[in-house]
Amino acid sequence: MTMAPPPGLPYYPPPQEPSKPRIGAKSVVVGVAAVVVLAVIATVTTVLLTRHSHSAAQACQQAVTSQLKAPATAKFPALPVRVETDTPGAPEYVGSVDSENGFSALVRSRFTCFMVTENGQLTVAEVDFPDENDN
Repeated sequence: MTMAPPPGLPYYPPPQEPSKPRIGAKSVVVGVAAVVVLAVIATVTTVLLTRHSHSAAQACQQAVTSQLKAPATAKFPALPVRVETDTPGAPEYVGSVDSENGFSALVRSRFTCFMVTENGQLTVAEVDFPDENDN
């Protein structure tokens, strides 16, 4: 039972607890859907970049192999590693290869593949063996 205030005094209702904001089922579904879409986009982008990078590394290995004295003996300890440069669309790949030299001795050579983008694909523009240039 509410008591009326004495005449001439204003009425102030008793304080009430603030209502909690409600999150509707629709908002939850939209939020979950947004998270799923972002996760799918991130996954697809990663897969495409990995494939693109892997094929460019293989193209680098083929270009390196073609310049060796004994291409059939080429063994790559690992895939070449992509190194970003200041020129967009022109990364470099660096790595090493074990192969026989002109005297049939097994040697390890470092290399750098300079890449360019042509028609949306990375291709090898030049291969450099820096150890061969050192005298």
